Order: sequence, then structure tokens, then C-alpha cells
Amino acid sequence: MKISPSRFMAATAACLTLSAAGAFANPYVVNCDEGDLLQDALGKAAGSAKLIEINVYGTCYEDLRFSRDDVRIYGDGNTTIVGTARFFSAKGVWFEDVNFTGPGDGLRIVDGRIRLIRSHISGNIGDGILVTQNGTINLTGCFVEHNSGAGIVLNNASTRIRNTQVTNNGADGIVVTNNAALNFAGGGINYHENGFGIRASNSSSIDLSDTHIGVSNPVGIGLSLGSTGITDNSYANANAEIGILLETNSALEFNGGGISWNGLYGAYARSHSTLSLSGVSVDNNAAHGIVVESDAALFAGDGTRVEYNTAGDSVQIECRDKESSIDIDGSVVVTPPMINCPDPDF
Repeated sequence: MKISPSRFMAATAACLTLSAAGAFANPYVVNCDEGDLLQDALGKAAGSAKLIEINVYGTCYEDLRFSRDDVRIYGDGNTTIVGTARFFSAKGVWFEDVNFTGPGDGLRIVDGRIRLIRSHISGNIGDGILVTQNGTINLTGCFVEHNSGAGIVLNNASTRIRNTQVTNNGADGIVVTNNAALNFAGGGINYHENGFGIRASNSSSIDLSDTHIGVSNPVGIGLSLGSTGITDNSYANANAEIGILLETNSALEFNGGGISWNGLYGAYARSHSTLSLSGVSVDNNAAHGIVVESDAALFAGDGTRVEYNTAGDSVQIECRDKESSIDIDGSVVVTPPMINCPDPDF
């Protein structure tokens, strides 16, 4: 029987369609303990623009490269990637219940859009997460801890973090630099013995709420070189030297919460920087509660309390030059009422 060319082409197209559907069936299953490779699963979907879903089990000893969009990877809580996951302009990549550890950085993101949910980034020899070139990473319910470098580095990048703990990293907890932006709500940034809790520089910004930043050496939150920040109901407590450090034309609004039990000063603003406090308790710091220096300024109101800081001279607020100033409204409590500033405005 003869088959017309048109019928042959139609049959061939149908076969190709069925073959493609089988090749790109979702979800894929990868069991690294049985020798499967996650990178192979990503390669099977090369050329497809559809959403890929992959269920991954076991421990995967491999460096990964993501260059395509719309990938969902689901672990079981014990799923672990030992190696560096690299993302190059990959958008819509999503991990749930996956752990990242290994001999380099945990994740390196270049102009990508990545999301982590209930994941651990721990024990990496480099940084836990490095994001550059307008990249973005969102974390929800994660742990970033015990990495040899910084926990998270944002270099001209941004992140939105919710209910996450960034703890016990070898350098700074979170670095925000070169027009980067940090938005952090819930959880904490604690126990960094060799760095700041948060270090923001070079026109970067931070936005914190319901967050504890503490037990870092030397500083809890540091802003420099034209950086800005706002906090709501957050705490900078028990840092080795300074709870809040503002330098070189930086500014921070600290609303609610407290700055307490730091090893030297509660807050220190210098070099044309501005600290604004609203409803904050600055107490029990080992030296002065607040210091302003080198044309810096302090504004305080809405029931802010600066008290029981234990400098030998009992000065709670100190201005270290005539160019620096404070503006305090009548609701502010200073105990003992000792302020060393020229003509403080009450």
C-alpha cells in the first residue's frame, strides 16, 4: 500500500510529539544515592521552555550549572547537594527542602532569580550564598550557618528573606554592597565571631522588621559610604563592641525594639551620618548609650529611653565635637540624665 507524502509527514509529526512528551514528562525523579545526576535531568529538558519539576533524593556530589528558567526542585529534607550550584541569568528556579554544602560557595547567582524554601546552606568552605549583577534570591524558613566565609553576600543584588536564621558564619552574616538591597523579616542574624551581623556599604540599603541581630564581633549593624536603612521592632543586642555603627554619610531609622547589652556603645554615628530613634530602648551597654562624632546627628522621640549605660562618667549620650548635634523631644527619657553635647535641643 502506498502512503502519500502528506500522510507520512503527519504520522511522523505525531510520533515526534509523543516522543517529546515522554522526554519532557514531569516530574523527573533523581536518586543520587543510586547514581543519578541532577545535572543530567536538567540536560534532558534542554530546548524546552516549559516548567520542569524534579524530585531529588539522597546526596548529590556534583557542581551544578543552571542557565534556563522555570525549574522546581523538591527534596525531602535530607536531600543534599555537595558542590556549588551556579546560576547564570536563570529565572524562576525554586528549591524546597534541599541542603547545600561543599568545598566552595554554596550558591553563586549571576543575574538570576532564585528562591529557597525550608533549605539549609551550611558548611560551605566559601560563602553560603553569593549574588551579583542584579541577581535576586528569596529565602523563606531557611538556615544559613557554619559557612567559612560570609553567610550571604549581595553585590549589586537584592534579597527578600522571611523567617530565616543566619548564624555562626566565619565572616559577616550578611554583606550588602554596591547598590544592593536587603529586606529581612523574622528570624535572626547572630553569632558571628569574626565579622558584622550586617555590613552595608556603597549606597546600599537595608529594611529589617521583627529581626534580632546580635552576638557578633565587633558590630551588629554597620552602614557606611552613603548607605541607608530602616528597622521596625528589631534588636541589636550583645554584640562585642557596638550595636549600631553609622559612617560616611549613612543614615538609619530605628523604630521600636532595642539596642542593649553591647560591649562598648549602643550606637555610634560619625562622619556626616544620621541616626533617628523612635520608641527605642538603648540600655545596659558597657560604655555610652549613644555617641555622635564628626558632624553626625541624632534625632530621638516617641518615648525613646537611653538609660543605665555604664560608662565610668555615666554619660548616656556624648557628642565628641562641636559639629555634631542631637535633637530630642520631651518624650525621651535619659537616666541618669547626663548628656555631653553642646546645647542639646529638648
